[in-house]
Amino acid sequence: MAPRANAVLVAVLAVLLGIWWSMPSASSDVAPQNDIVPGRNKTILIFSSDMQGTSSAHVAVAFALAQKHPDVSVHYASSPALAPRIAYISAIAANSSSSGRSSDHSSATKDANNSGASPSPPSRISFHTLSGASYRDSVYAATGGSEGLVHAPGLRGTDGFCRCLMSVADMWSEDDHVAQYKSARAVIEALDPSLIVLDVLMGPAAAAARDARRKRAVVSPSTISSYAPSVQPGHAMLWKYPFMASGLSYPMRSPSAIFTNIALTAKMIACIVRIRSLTAEKAPALQARGVESVPDLISSYDPAVPWITQTLPGAHVDLLNIPDNFFFTGPINLEGVAATAGLDPFIEWVRRAPTVLVNMGSMYEFKEPQLRTMAAAIDKFIGDVPGVQILWKAKLAEDIVAERGPGRRDSIAGLLAKLCPQGQEDGRVKITEWLDIEPPTLLREKQLVACVHHGGAGGFSDALSAGVPQIIIPQWTDLYDYATLVEYLGIGLWPCRGISPSWEAECLSSALVEVLTTKGDGGEAGSRGDIMRVNAARFRDQASMNVGRDIAAGEIVRLAST
Repeated sequence: MAPRANAVLVAVLAVLLGIWWSMPSASSDVAPQNDIVPGRNKTILIFSSDMQGTSSAHVAVAFALAQKHPDVSVHYASSPALAPRIAYISAIAANSSSSGRSSDHSSATKDANNSGASPSPPSRISFHTLSGASYRDSVYAATGGSEGLVHAPGLRGTDGFCRCLMSVADMWSEDDHVAQYKSARAVIEALDPSLIVLDVLMGPAAAAARDARRKRAVVSPSTISSYAPSVQPGHAMLWKYPFMASGLSYPMRSPSAIFTNIALTAKMIACIVRIRSLTAEKAPALQARGVESVPDLISSYDPAVPWITQTLPGAHVDLLNIPDNFFFTGPINLEGVAATAGLDPFIEWVRRAPTVLVNMGSMYEFKEPQLRTMAAAIDKFIGDVPGVQILWKAKLAEDIVAERGPGRRDSIAGLLAKLCPQGQEDGRVKITEWLDIEPPTLLREKQLVACVHHGGAGGFSDALSAGVPQIIIPQWTDLYDYATLVEYLGIGLWPCRGISPSWEAECLSSALVEVLTTKGDGGEAGSRGDIMRVNAARFRDQASMNVGRDIAAGEIVRLAST
């Protein structure tokens, strides 16, 4: 393409970007941060979704606030499904702070999601129920489950990416939107908080906080790499930073990659315009029912609001500019948080031999084909690499087992028992539907040598803080960005890239072998696996200098002090 044509194309895209960023949201008359109600000093209200993966950073922050800052009044508002988890970690926080001890890696035994017998001290986090359908139920209703979120990367996946964005951005029914908004306003009015900590996925609750003219801060599980490219100077998001879900490697060096990125950006701007139009169409009906403002998910970023992100400095793409409102904490999780002392069965199993953890997150559900392909990859790997074992958390899709009664769990156990039969019989493969331990606690075990996951922000940060090389099988949206990020940082691989979001046994098992290959195994001096381990260990050492959840909690307390 001629240089003049190149310049024209870039200019056209620049105009489109300008129109996109200058477009008002469905209701933009929101009070600025300097026109706020001060609220009750050191009273903090946290809004979050109810899903473990999307709420993990918020839950960890609530724990740190309750444990480290007893003079602060901590309140948590979400759907009822999250209440047992909040009660559980609240009691642990009260117990550990009152006894003068802190959490210890070796004592972790029970996942804080476990709603079993709670420790005895009184709760330090007050839970408040948000009305309307939960985030989880709304997402599943809009997409039909995790299968509805899955799409390919790049230009071949733009229709699926747009469908995914539209489902999530427009997932609340009118009744549920109104219910969540009004219940959030009621909680705000009752508590009079000096700071509200937001989850951008909870749009109606976030709008309620803005409309109530309260000081706000966002806690985000995503790293700055997910947000900052769009606010870089010189339209760098066109020529320097790949668009979300593009699957393009950073930095983009070839003209073909840049033009692919420009084409993808143009298509996704058209999608975003449609999303904003849908939001604008819904706004009058919602406002007629008492919802003052109806901002859309796309315009959730506000440069005037502090943005607390579990970014570890350096563990992101190279940025020309870091916005002033971003605050880096390092990984925010519940590593080491446990109710009782003793050795957890999963830790005991991991300590037997070098172990690879396969954990595709809390939202991804295995269908029959993916289940069989993963099992085949594991079978091939343990056949090729002696002395290494696999711990596989396999969450199954609802329809994979027909049984719906009391016998469903037995049916699932029977199905899992048939996978990797030789490996399970030899004791080198352990398959479970759930991990009764915090994943970051498990990842900290010295015998945990690699992690296979779907590329979620939490999974990425947990493995980063543990210094464990990552193998990412991305499935949707920003998961593709974390897959390219681990390769850019030299801490992991994206296998089966050409057929994503699918994978095959050969390319996945080959990636595992490559990650675990060392000089002593006959690999070249400084094998790629060796380099990944060195790089991962460097980030682990950096993350170990501070506890991310405590850093985030300290900043939140500072903001909440009036």
